[in-house]
Amino acid sequence: MTAAATYEDLHSPQFHRNLSEFASEANIPVKYITQSAKGLVPDPVAGWLLNYHQRPSLMLNLHDTAWDENEVVFAMAGMLTRNLLLARVLSMPQFYEAIEAKTSSKATCLFLPGFHGNSMANLVDWKQAMILDALREREMLGKRTVLVVRNTANLKAAFGTALVEFLQSKFEVVKA
Repeated sequence: MTAAATYEDLHSPQFHRNLSEFASEANIPVKYITQSAKGLVPDPVAGWLLNYHQRPSLMLNLHDTAWDENEVVFAMAGMLTRNLLLARVLSMPQFYEAIEAKTSSKATCLFLPGFHGNSMANLVDWKQAMILDALREREMLGKRTVLVVRNTANLKAAFGTALVEFLQSKFEVVKA
């Protein structure tokens, strides 16, 4: 079963019994599917979520903020899951594993918290290219990706010029 559900599923007792399965598919705690995202995400992010289908992928800049990136990402993924979209949260190591295993995520929206230059300094060129290719593939397929960044200053050093230029041209940047 996937995290995306039909309208009829929402009224089924089986749907409510399967919340833990939906949460597992999205890689988030169940409570984020059942509670409102209001107050858990910055206002600009709420605006992006409300117009999800008309917006490009998102680079969320949480630099110098008190927002907890995991809480924000879980709340966003929970809201999309509640609205019948297949959302998935992956850590950067999980994302690397998926790229190396050549298993692209079927998620309509993929969340990558921890996309920080300082935490991934000195990535070898071929890993930079693999990340760029994976993000380009998602963009070409019309799938959204949300990157959470705490330090934009180190992105070029960690991920290379080509990836940063791609992000600047294809991703909406929101400062919380």
